[in-house]
This record gives sequence, structure tokens and C-alpha cells, in this order.
Amino acid sequence: MTIRFSFEEAIRRGWIKREEVPPEAGTGANPPAPAAPASPRRQYTSDLPQERLFRLLKARWGDRVVSEFEGAVPGRRFRIDVAIPDAMVACECDGYRYHKSLKSFINDRARGRLLVIHGWKLLHFPVNTIFKEPDVVLRDVGALVHDLPSDPNGSINDEGESEREELLRYLNT
Repeated sequence: MTIRFSFEEAIRRGWIKREEVPPEAGTGANPPAPAAPASPRRQYTSDLPQERLFRLLKARWGDRVVSEFEGAVPGRRFRIDVAIPDAMVACECDGYRYHKSLKSFINDRARGRLLVIHGWKLLHFPVNTIFKEPDVVLRDVGALVHDLPSDPNGSINDEGESEREELLRYLNT
């Protein structure tokens, strides 16, 4: 899923400064430029929190991990950011600032309660935790999936590095 923001939205969110907008770009009122030709690339290459969370969990639990999982609650149409369906673990990237309104935030919480009522184990991860403390994410998810080593550094691979070090190296490539 690709999300595009206008320069005005990026300025409003504090991602860029007005003086950083190229003069020919305008402020988003013009139609978007034609899309570049498709080129082969990895499935997740950006550093959006949900994609980072997906890569982190997929590196540990492989194909058990699903991004944008649908069908968790019968008769309801919503998606879980990242899920391990066979363990009924739902992971959400979280934070009030990522919701468009207070109503959206409240609806998100109601959806979370509905997941729990239907047997899902729900974890909310703030963006800072996803990016700065991946070991905390792995520990918490592992506690619910019940197959993480009890040693906080994980098992040691052939090169002598811990599973945690190996995952951090993978995420930084």
C-alpha cells in the first residue's frame, strides 16, 4: 500500500520545512506527476512503522507473519497491522498522533476490544519502540507466541552472534 502526502500535509506534520519544497512542485493543488515505470524491488523498503514491524517479526517467525491481516472477527471488515494468525497475536503500530481525529483513536480502541473479545492477544507498539527497541517487540510477541528462547539474547548462530544481534543487523541492511 502506497500512501502519498501533499507538500502542504508534509509541512503541516513537521516532516519538511516550507523552504525545502522545490518551487516547481507547488503545494499539492496540481495533479500528481506520472508514476515512474515499475522496477523490481524488495516488498518492504520504506521505514514506515508498520513495515518495519512486519520485517522484524517476519525475520523471527517467517511466513507465519501476515501484514494487513483481514478476517480476524467474523462479519467485521478491518485489518490488523501485523498478525500471527495461528497464535492469534495481533500487533498494532500505535499512537494518538497517527490517528486523524479523537473519534478515529476511540474507534481504534473499540476495535481492539473486539479483537480481545474474540480471543486475539493484542499488543500496541509505539513507533519509538518499533524503531529503537526491537528486542522489546520480539520479547513481548515471543511471550504470546510461546516459542522464543528464555535467554534474552536468544540462541547463538554459527558466527557467534546472538539472535538479537542477527536481527538488528538484518534490520539495518
